Amino acid sequence: KGRRQKMDAKTLLVRNVYKTITLKPTVVSEDTELKDVIRAIINDPITRSVYVIDKRKRFVGYITVLQLLRLTHIRWGGTLPRREETKDIIKIETASKINKVMHSPIFVYEDDILLKVLGNMLEEKVQELPVINKNRQIIGDINCLEILKGFWKV
Repeated sequence: KGRRQKMDAKTLLVRNVYKTITLKPTVVSEDTELKDVIRAIINDPITRSVYVIDKRKRFVGYITVLQLLRLTHIRWGGTLPRREETKDIIKIETASKINKVMHSPIFVYEDDILLKVLGNMLEEKVQELPVINKNRQIIGDINCLEILKGFWKV
């Protein structure tokens, strides 16, 4: 039997922990209707983000469940948060497709150091990030539960 290499915080990589809970991320094309994005999330209740790809299957953006809740609140007449800008409200109220409300892409690679990825997730206030290859194609995602599992070895 081979000896297992002990992992520490400086050597633990994304590849060591992703795909241990989330096997397949939720992905939609950039021309997907918002209602279909909501349907995709409901069909995959473990997901906290939907990733958006272009016609060449490259990652181009994302939206989180919390952002979709915010959009829903504004659309159905909820009180506007003070920090919302009028142009953002108009964009949200008139959008019918994901490409009008998605956020710019943030992502990780399989060989990224997990501790650094965790820091980025905390800074960006997201619970999962797509893992992409050199062609910007999504090959998986890493979520907060997989990170906890990796560091705490539970």
